[in-house]
Amino acid sequence: MERLGGRKEMLGHFFTMYTKDATESLKLLEDAIDSGDGNQIRIHAHTIKGAAANIAALRVRDTAAAMENFAREGKTDDAALLLPQLKKKLKAFNQEFTG
Repeated sequence: MERLGGRKEMLGHFFTMYTKDATESLKLLEDAIDSGDGNQIRIHAHTIKGAAANIAALRVRDTAAAMENFAREGKTDDAALLLPQLKKKLKAFNQEFTG
């Protein structure tokens, strides 16, 4: 709420934007993992990390950050191993938010 200046009416719009961006970035991240493209894994994990940080989805942010770091280090297999965990945390956050 602090990021929205206390305007509760903006919360739904903010969450919708986050969900759209995270869904698109997740698809691109999955494609990058499938192709083994470490640079694209890093970029899309970074995008998810930023979006999650903006909406205070801290568990999502932390997992995406770990994926980004693995990709930066050339450990694409390690990054790929975190994909199921990232999906699970994204789903849990979405369910928690929407109640």
